[in-house]
Amino acid sequence: MPDRTSLRVAELYARVLNIEHVTEGDDFFLLGGTSLTAMELLDVIDADLGVRLPPRTLYRATVVSELAEEIDARLPAAEGA
Repeated sequence: MPDRTSLRVAELYARVLNIEHVTEGDDFFLLGGTSLTAMELLDVIDADLGVRLPPRTLYRATVVSELAEEIDARLPAAEGA
């Protein structure tokens, strides 16, 4: 079962890419993401989750579950639980 961060990241992928259904195994770029929508996604993650990720992180962790792990690693311990 996906964790809370993975579910939220999937929702953000769907919003930025304007698609209905995203799962924890989906890849941002295979879903149609571009370098421009990647920057938009990073801004949305910052606004929504309060985590500022460098662009290289998204290019290294393109799958929802991978990006969620990167975000959890940057959240304060109480928020990541």
